[in-house]
Amino acid sequence: MALFKRGKIWWYEFVFRGQRIRETTKSTSKTLAEKAERNRRRELEEAINNVKKQRKPLLFSVAAREWVKVMSAGWSDANIAIQNYNLAHLQKYFGKKTYRRTASVSTRPGEKQRRRAIALSIWRSPLVGRS
Repeated sequence: MALFKRGKIWWYEFVFRGQRIRETTKSTSKTLAEKAERNRRRELEEAINNVKKQRKPLLFSVAAREWVKVMSAGWSDANIAIQNYNLAHLQKYFGKKTYRRTASVSTRPGEKQRRRAIALSIWRSPLVGRS
């Protein structure tokens, strides 16, 4: 682990799993550069060990707003109005309760269709043997 200065900016360099990592800290402060180096190393270690940061649970009202914002990209104005109307009823009961996301629920639009298309393309592949 090494910190060095190039011009006025601090850089760090270390070896992680046999690969040299050399990146800028974009900082002129040595103490911030040390923290940036520790954070980067921690990110790499968490990624390699599949450790995910724990997210705080969201209030249902915040999660619902976020869901509408993400999903509304492909929706018509009428559908957005309908979904907001439906969520208004749910928020009466769930508004102050927390909502924890699960990994099985996809928030990306078209994710189900994309997975189905991949499965069909594999199934139709001439390399897949059928008996």
